[in-house]
Amino acid sequence: MDIISVIIPVYNREDLIGTVLEAVLAAADGAEPLESDGTTPLLPLAGCDDAAFEIVVVDDCSNDATCEVIGRHPVRLLCTPGNSGPSLARNLGVECARGEILVFVDSDVVVRPDTLARILRTLRRRPRIGGVAGISAEECPYDNHLSVYQNHFLRYRYLKMPELIDTPWASLMAVRRDAFEAVGGFDPAMKTYEDYDLGYRLGSVDAWFYLDRELDFVHYKEFRFRRLFADYLRKVANMFSYHLRMRFGGRKVWERRRPGTWHGNEPHFPKLAVGMPSTAVMNYLLTGPLLVNLIPALALGGAYLWISLGLLLLPPLLLSGFWGYLLRREGFWFTLKGLGTQVVLSITAELGVIVSLMRAVFGKTSSDFLGASK
Repeated sequence: MDIISVIIPVYNREDLIGTVLEAVLAAADGAEPLESDGTTPLLPLAGCDDAAFEIVVVDDCSNDATCEVIGRHPVRLLCTPGNSGPSLARNLGVECARGEILVFVDSDVVVRPDTLARILRTLRRRPRIGGVAGISAEECPYDNHLSVYQNHFLRYRYLKMPELIDTPWASLMAVRRDAFEAVGGFDPAMKTYEDYDLGYRLGSVDAWFYLDRELDFVHYKEFRFRRLFADYLRKVANMFSYHLRMRFGGRKVWERRRPGTWHGNEPHFPKLAVGMPSTAVMNYLLTGPLLVNLIPALALGGAYLWISLGLLLLPPLLLSGFWGYLLRREGFWFTLKGLGTQVVLSITAELGVIVSLMRAVFGKTSSDFLGASK
């Protein structure tokens, strides 16, 4: 019998964790547990013969009523020894899980009832792939502009990615246990981009992920102005620092920490864009310099000014596909506002790259800048 272990790290989610668990439990279609080892109920997987699943929730020292809410559901609850971040929590969950298929779900992600069945069917049909990744649903649970905009942008990115990817995201991802254990699981030192790092190392054992565009989930992540731009600054700085480390000796560092886990294969380097379309990357890179160029252009005037003003059209033109996507779904005024939002996000991303380079120059190699992304 195939057993799927659903592992959910959680910290202070009393308002949402019940909804998250009920969504996963819907995969059992109301059936009673098949068995229990005294700690972890094993539930039948509706729609799949000879398959069952368990849910392991790892609380990272919450100080609200999260554990009380979890205790009302047929799941196994573990606790980390101290507030340590999602990587260590997920690794702890894997140690106590029984399944050969590991499904990681974030504590702010609500999955569809058929999610586990789709994952199992995909892995059975494609025995050579290492895992399965889902994508954000078009549905956004919040109605403010920044949350809706970011939700659309993330979904658009996913839709533009190829069928086989090397950079999964832990919001919803499934991985075979043997591949996961072969590379030592998540790096507990990483607070952000730990899923990106895992994908990097899984390439050493030729474990690639199938991107199922029908496997969508609702992400309960609300963005307000300060949070969105702090999130961008933090993530870009961390991602760029990570690339600098891994491309300049990172593999040797890893081999010293975990000898033999590369299995003799050459590592692949995930693209710097983390699955983002190349046009979006160019948008990020060009926006700031073109705006700065306006300062001397305004002073000098003439043809230089007109050329500089014309070049300002280039960044939005590079994302014309996304603007068309957004226009069809949200209308003209939302899209126009989104153009301004993207300008600020691009400048923030460029600041993140600068922060990363400054850290490299002054010997700061921490994988986490401004703390983990909550």
